[in-house]
Amino acid sequence: MASNEQSLVQRDTGTAAIVEQVIIKGDLSKLSPSQRVDYYQRVCQSLGLNPLTKPFDYINLRGKLVLYPTRDATDQLRKVHGISIHIASRQQLDNIFVVTAQAKDREGRDDEATGAVAFDPKNQESIANAMMKAETKAKRRVTLSIVGLGWLEDVEGLEPAQEATEAEQVETAELSASEKQLKYIWSLAREIGWDEEDVRAHIKETYGASSSKELTKEQASEIIEYLAGLKELGDSHDGETDGEE
Repeated sequence: MASNEQSLVQRDTGTAAIVEQVIIKGDLSKLSPSQRVDYYQRVCQSLGLNPLTKPFDYINLRGKLVLYPTRDATDQLRKVHGISIHIASRQQLDNIFVVTAQAKDREGRDDEATGAVAFDPKNQESIANAMMKAETKAKRRVTLSIVGLGWLEDVEGLEPAQEATEAEQVETAELSASEKQLKYIWSLAREIGWDEEDVRAHIKETYGASSSKELTKEQASEIIEYLAGLKELGDSHDGETDGEE
């Protein structure tokens, strides 16, 4: 018991250190790769996002390494919160396209944001790209605003940071269910009489994933524990039946 309590204290202390580094100092580069993985996963879980789809990239912003929400992140956020987007206006101010987007969520709350992108009037490709980027930027900004993610700075157009590549690779490897876990899930499923459709239905209903390959290590462990419990319950029932005979 003492060992478990000590472990919990250490984990809480570690979590506090991560929160201090990120919230107070605002720089993910100060974290170790494993701490970045932990923080990345916690952010995704708190927002209801699937971390395996990489809803965030790492970018360098004014000397700090921060999370950048990708289009996948805002698409998922709109689905999670039931957000609808309406383009209120499109304007051209000199060599700048300005798009205003309005958003409303399922609870009736609304918000508004603009996206502005400059273009080269002598370059047709620049004009076309600016028109599309201004709309995308407006939708992205209003989505982040209405769900209360103002702490994610608007850094549209910046490239993902090269120095974060190693951390991202660690993140994917750390989060994804292992091959051993997946094999054990299917083994337990067969033992309790579940077929492939039963397993997929449970995964879909419980985690919203369409395949076992989308599971995280933690989710895979929970399924293993659940299936093992069903197996144990079945074995116990069989034993009682044998005894009665």
